[in-house]
Amino acid sequence: MSARTRFARLPRLLLLSLALAAPAACAPVAPSDDSYVFGLVTLAPMVHVPISGSATYAQLIRQLRSQGYGDITLTPLSPNLFDPRPELTHPDLDFVSPADAGAGETQVHPGWNGTAARDGRSVDVYVDRAPR
Repeated sequence: MSARTRFARLPRLLLLSLALAAPAACAPVAPSDDSYVFGLVTLAPMVHVPISGSATYAQLIRQLRSQGYGDITLTPLSPNLFDPRPELTHPDLDFVSPADAGAGETQVHPGWNGTAARDGRSVDVYVDRAPR
């Protein structure tokens, strides 16, 4: 295929891709749920937890439990392209209880720290550093 033919088809391909994307872009938006915040990249619900700079995973688990969350699985590992769900691939490094070994000494890090559930919905747990 010559370069001229390739570029001649480009406007048609762009219009076709825009036409296919238009119904998805115009879909009705679900009503907001004040108890959850949805991410910009995914539709996974998340809960933002403000924590002081020296908080541990044991404290975070206690705080989540006091807010009605259960099935808590937290990890000190951050997700990346090669390991997007470290709490599933490294269960030996997960904290599910304040009594877990290391949960009282390991400090939480800002950002994603694991998952929890409330009212039958699974949420991602994000830690925001509370202002001092």
